[in-house]
Amino acid sequence: MDMNLRNLEYFLAVVDENSFTRAADRLYISQSTLSKAVSALEEEWQVPLLYRNKKDFQLTPEGQLFYQYAKDLLAEYEAKTKNLINDLEKLKKLITIGLPPSTGIMIFSDIFANFYLDHPGINIRTSELTSLQLIDQVADGSLDLGVVVEPFSDPRFDQQLILDSEAVLIVPLDHPWAERAEIAFRELEGSDLLMVSPEYMYYNKVLEHFRAADIKPQIKFTSYQWELLLSMVEKGRGISILPLPLVEKTFVGRVHSVRLTDPPFTWGLSLIWRKDQALRPEIETFLAYF
Repeated sequence: MDMNLRNLEYFLAVVDENSFTRAADRLYISQSTLSKAVSALEEEWQVPLLYRNKKDFQLTPEGQLFYQYAKDLLAEYEAKTKNLINDLEKLKKLITIGLPPSTGIMIFSDIFANFYLDHPGINIRTSELTSLQLIDQVADGSLDLGVVVEPFSDPRFDQQLILDSEAVLIVPLDHPWAERAEIAFRELEGSDLLMVSPEYMYYNKVLEHFRAADIKPQIKFTSYQWELLLSMVEKGRGISILPLPLVEKTFVGRVHSVRLTDPPFTWGLSLIWRKDQALRPEIETFLAYF
């Protein structure tokens, strides 16, 4: 059946008003339009809906059944339409953000808490992804925003710096370097290094600094879990190079941080979004928190 919902509405109006004339006046249409709508339904369903040879307006038994059917169908259609509109409105006020591992702990936990208090009508959905994954998903529109490690440059995106810090060498508290305030990269040659997994952008940033120092890192272990690396350092299983904000947020007093030099390891985070799409007001409101 390819039923016209407007014809159903017209049929209900005729029955509710018990008159073609009153129904036409209520709907601001002609009586002939109403008559054609009812006739179209009768032809489509191959049943008579009204007694046309009666002086008084009357429904046939089929018409009585059809009236209840039409009333229920249109009520359900209206309810589902309202739900759809509400869901679409919620999507308009949903911000999707791709985060590399542990960036939520480093910077977003307080931001999200304050944002929810100030803007309860705007929802945020986060996905923990590798940098390459989130860049692809921001590019194809699956995500509104993504967090990348600086330095970052890609002509497809606009970006906003949200954290400017450094990466540091992490050693156990009883390590010989635990009394050091800074250390040159060349001094790390031959040391067992615990590293974040190669699929993360940060891994390549670390290797770039070793190449700049003209030494090769001795990578003993890799993991996508930043907290695991910190825990292994704490237990004396090796040393690592990790973002200072992560250490300060989760392991302060449990490991020792040493500033890296020659070259220094500046480190930061930026939010990126597609350059070819205008920012929705909700996203602009969120970006103002940084």
